[in-house]
Amino acid sequence: MVKKATGTNHLHALDVVAIDIDDLTLDPANAREHSERSIAVIENSLKEFGQRKAIVVRKSGMVVHAGNGMVTAAKRLGWKQVAATVMDEDELRAVRYGLADNRTAELSSWNEVAARELLALPDIDVAHFGFTDEDQAQIFPALSGADVGEFPDPAGGEAPYCCPKCGHEWSGSAR
Repeated sequence: MVKKATGTNHLHALDVVAIDIDDLTLDPANAREHSERSIAVIENSLKEFGQRKAIVVRKSGMVVHAGNGMVTAAKRLGWKQVAATVMDEDELRAVRYGLADNRTAELSSWNEVAARELLALPDIDVAHFGFTDEDQAQIFPALSGADVGEFPDPAGGEAPYCCPKCGHEWSGSAR
């Protein structure tokens, strides 16, 4: 069952609102830097999927504390608005959240087998989402000698193969 967050316990009333990009201020103290490549990959994602998660903005000054890269990419795409959750909190708390938000993603690791299977799905241009051959070798060192697009065909022919982890089906060993 889906329920609206009510602000009890750990749930905040996360109202997502449309904010004019011109009303936002990128966090001048943002500790994360976005390279041209990073912004280009965010642009690709926004073009293909739209915005699927809200940025986080501190109400005082309309400062972006999570989503600076998304706002930059959205501006470059000519977007006039983005979805945001506006938090009424002091600057120190907002900065602490921004640091936590950036760091938690860095501390995650890849499941190499699952990632390889996902990167090999049909119609996925891994470069479109920022995965170069060098990135793949660095992120998935155990797989660096293998072609990401080739899997052994357990059926021994062109019969459909279903990945046991994700359930996607395709034919043959070429993905």
